[in-house]
Amino acid sequence: MAKRFTESDKWKDKWFRRLPSAEKLAYLYLLDCCDMAGTIELDEDLAEFSMGCPTDWDGLLMGSEGRLVLLPCGRIWVTKFIAFQNGQLSEKCNAHLAIIKLVERFAIPIDEGYLKGTGRVQVPLAKGPGNGNGNGNGNGNGNGNLGECEGDFPKSGFLSDPEFVAVWEAFLASSRVNHNWRIAGATAEAWLYELQNLGLDGAKAAVRFSTAAGAKKPITNGDHSRPKFKNESGKPKMKIIGEDYRD
Repeated sequence: MAKRFTESDKWKDKWFRRLPSAEKLAYLYLLDCCDMAGTIELDEDLAEFSMGCPTDWDGLLMGSEGRLVLLPCGRIWVTKFIAFQNGQLSEKCNAHLAIIKLVERFAIPIDEGYLKGTGRVQVPLAKGPGNGNGNGNGNGNGNGNLGECEGDFPKSGFLSDPEFVAVWEAFLASSRVNHNWRIAGATAEAWLYELQNLGLDGAKAAVRFSTAAGAKKPITNGDHSRPKFKNESGKPKMKIIGEDYRD
């Protein structure tokens, strides 16, 4: 029987507190029944039989604010699970090897910073502008600045707010996976500068909206109420990472 850490303060978290009872139970079910990497191939019939009640799984995913995402393989991923249960992963730790294999197997978009010392996941530093002189024999002297790699995000006044940090990190993860790209520090800095004009509450709303919409960059103009992605039945459409909203 697997034993796991639990965050007792989740009962004070506004997002969790506002969930309907069935969705609270569903979220706890996912935390208990996911694998070591935080993924689960959801059997809705088994889950609802175990919980003793039906659940709006689409609604839970759509309203999770990045806590849950649906991977291309069809598995649900609890995005903060690995970091909370294991901290930084390392190939030098035997207990982490099985988790790293799951990350690779299911193409989990984990931040490279959590994979310390693994040769299979590397983030090269971009070269910045610099000057160098060579003598023609392969030896040379020069100096230049290393650019920022993905994850080295600039500090902002908003980043001192835990709630903003949570929605910001969820958006960055969504943007990386949906659009298959790396976000440079300078890009993130420009986005944060744009968001400053909205104020803290407006920035949170814009970032949440952008995550739900699967946007590549924060949507800073227009109405930031929850996107109304509906199918013919009137239910929210489920977001598949890397794909469009679909039934």
